[in-house]
Amino acid sequence: MNNFVISLVITAHNEGLLTHRTVNSAISAIAYAKLNNVEVELMAVLDNPSSATKAYFNDNQDLFNCVYEVDFKDTGPARNYAVKKALGEYIAFLDADDLISQNWLLDSYKFITQSQNANSILHPNYLLFFGMVEDTGPIFKLQEVIDCNHKEYNSLNLIEHNYWSALCFTSKKNLLTHPYKTMTPGFGYEDWEFNIDTVAAGIKHHIVPGTIHFIRQKSGGSRSQASSIMFTTILPNCLFELPNIGQGNGIKYNAVEPVNQESLNKFNPTFALRKIYRALKPYLQVLKKKNIRLYRFLATVAAEAIIPAVKSLLSKHKAKPIEPWILAQWNSISEFEPNLRHDFKNHRAIRTDWIKPSVIAKYYPSLLADYGNEISHVFLLPWLNPGGADLVAINYINCLVEQNYSPVVILTNNTESTWLGKLPESVKVIEFGKLYGHLNFEEQRNLLLRVLLQRPPQSIHNINSYLGYELFVKNGQALYQYANLFVSLFAPEILPNGRMSGYAIEYLPDCFDYLTGIFTDNKTVIEMLTQIYGYEVEKFILHYQPVNKNIDFKLANQKWQVKSSSKLNILWASRLDFEKRVDVLLNIVKNCGNDNYVFHVWGKSVLNEDLAIQELLEQSNVIYYGGFNSFAQIPVQNYDVFLYTSNWDGLPNILLEVIASGLPCIAPNVGGIKELIINNQTGFLVENANDYNGYLKCLKLITENPELVNQVIINAIGLVSDRHNYENFIHKLYETKNYFCKQERVCQSVQD
Repeated sequence: MNNFVISLVITAHNEGLLTHRTVNSAISAIAYAKLNNVEVELMAVLDNPSSATKAYFNDNQDLFNCVYEVDFKDTGPARNYAVKKALGEYIAFLDADDLISQNWLLDSYKFITQSQNANSILHPNYLLFFGMVEDTGPIFKLQEVIDCNHKEYNSLNLIEHNYWSALCFTSKKNLLTHPYKTMTPGFGYEDWEFNIDTVAAGIKHHIVPGTIHFIRQKSGGSRSQASSIMFTTILPNCLFELPNIGQGNGIKYNAVEPVNQESLNKFNPTFALRKIYRALKPYLQVLKKKNIRLYRFLATVAAEAIIPAVKSLLSKHKAKPIEPWILAQWNSISEFEPNLRHDFKNHRAIRTDWIKPSVIAKYYPSLLADYGNEISHVFLLPWLNPGGADLVAINYINCLVEQNYSPVVILTNNTESTWLGKLPESVKVIEFGKLYGHLNFEEQRNLLLRVLLQRPPQSIHNINSYLGYELFVKNGQALYQYANLFVSLFAPEILPNGRMSGYAIEYLPDCFDYLTGIFTDNKTVIEMLTQIYGYEVEKFILHYQPVNKNIDFKLANQKWQVKSSSKLNILWASRLDFEKRVDVLLNIVKNCGNDNYVFHVWGKSVLNEDLAIQELLEQSNVIYYGGFNSFAQIPVQNYDVFLYTSNWDGLPNILLEVIASGLPCIAPNVGGIKELIINNQTGFLVENANDYNGYLKCLKLITENPELVNQVIINAIGLVSDRHNYENFIHKLYETKNYFCKQERVCQSVQD
């Protein structure tokens, strides 16, 4: 006859002989319960066990009431299997590398059989982490576990932190009603998910006073550690929806409380240190290049002395003395695990801890409220300022709004955006970088991730957002199960030393598998990336950008002639930086040898101390006008030719606008420019971007061959009007697979 009241389930995978110490701990707790007439069944479930683990259980079967071997390769289903096989009314789980205090089973049984706790899930009073070693010897971390009735308890904290370990004690009925979830790639922590689900269901989580869970910290083999390394996250849950936030606990955050900018401006030592670091970071990078030994010395001093000291000073919670009962149980358990032996004199080797309030939980409700419901597309942009990539983003957003979709724009950098007025009024813009720039980068990524998972759009489109790429690389495996992920790429960045850099090089290889599609405005970059990385070309979407749909091509098709009989007025318009090769422009200006050439330079300098820019603006045949907010500001009718210099490019929007205005273009053969500027047919192409003489030859050819120029302009306008019109742009976007609908693998929203 079965007299088992409790089933203690040991779940094993790759623990090998470590299991023996766990089993000894379990047998001690079972014997202690039996002294009080509480019978315990000892079960083991081996999920895809290693050979060493399997051998241990084969050799020690007599210690167990039953041993089961399964092949789920997932702790959640393995535990569910054990629940169905268990004979006890109550079930306790124990990982095969951890230990429990002797009183855990008996005291949990006594606690749960009190009428008010019958439906509870129980957890130990303390967690004691061991196995960590530093230069001074072993380090132990003692963490107090919080009860759901504690004044500091906040269910929303579960969005970032797991209050309770995998060690739990509850009824079999509870576990059958709320089984552990099967984890899909990108998601992990089945015990954390179980805790969230049961809290959402209204089940109370209590601690059992006077009990300890001893948790081994290992260098490898643990599934929870693997989850952490792989940036796995938790699933969306109804607990994290606005109507449910804070129900049943003393939550301190109003669900729709806006971010208080005044409070952010108050002095906060931690944030102040972050700001100091960010201010010093550019100088540290220079130091790293110039004097690597000094940089390493300062970095070591900071890591080993300054940062720990500052953290200690900023700590708000002073460690309280360790209670005698903890020391007694700690000392007792060390007979099973020598690594737990401690003389308790070196208090610096014992670090006390507490689950801290979630940082992102404070801001999550207001961000979720701002974000809204029924979002079709999310655009992740660093900012919205004058620039080619920004214009690309505006093209996509305008197209979606015109087709009655509801996109949200999230600006991820903490900077001003001067082009917000170019967006349709109906588009919701969240200046994420401004609102949450005081958070560290990981906190920003997690905050944004939680909102996008909780209310996933049809598609997430990243255009040059660093935070967006970090999100796609680290959490793309989770995100792509809920939304289609797209990026727009234009061209790799070419550094002064010739090395390729940029998102296409630094990030695309690590998130390519999670992307639904990669938009680009030129086929050259597709050919280059597929040749280098062997990518499947089907993921790339050649999507030529449209020229302004309000342009009248008839006006541009007028016969070309030099505006002045004595001067050739040459327009140059772009950013004044390394990429746009101001040095080449300077060489053209200095070597043109013709007073009849006047260079009209438009653009904002982003290299204030660049000597080439200073020298350029001092030239007598250069007129500088400053920055421009849009090409429409430039009086194109006053100029004869457009000269474009660049070190790398996709297919620049400004060339489309220049051609549509009726000016002939001279441009270098970099990136996708050759797809638009075909030499002597639709423009004048300089084969080598460094060759200022090549530019000068093109200028001479233009002045001497007006008929050729006229034909070039006609051809160029024909190409732009046929290939880069707005109707083609919309049609191509609608042809893009899954941009307007969710894929079959996408999970259901949890909002309902």
